[in-house]
Amino acid sequence: MRIADIQLDLQGSGQSWVIVHDGRAVSRHYRCHHVATARMAGLERQLAAPSFRRRACLSCGTAFTSEGAHHRMCDRCRAQA
Repeated sequence: MRIADIQLDLQGSGQSWVIVHDGRAVSRHYRCHHVATARMAGLERQLAAPSFRRRACLSCGTAFTSEGAHHRMCDRCRAQA
């Protein structure tokens, strides 16, 4: 997924800003425009990050394809646990 594919908008004025995705609010209300803008940029980076990457197994150290932070052991070590 590319950042260009992610459609986040910043709506509001004055001291009330909210991040909107597909017509619904996905954040709390922010008082400062620059804080809301920074948070929106962070959300875009998070959504654009690849979910699968190579990691070392915490048990044996073998490299494997991980689905995310919750998946830190290879299938062989997970079966033994």
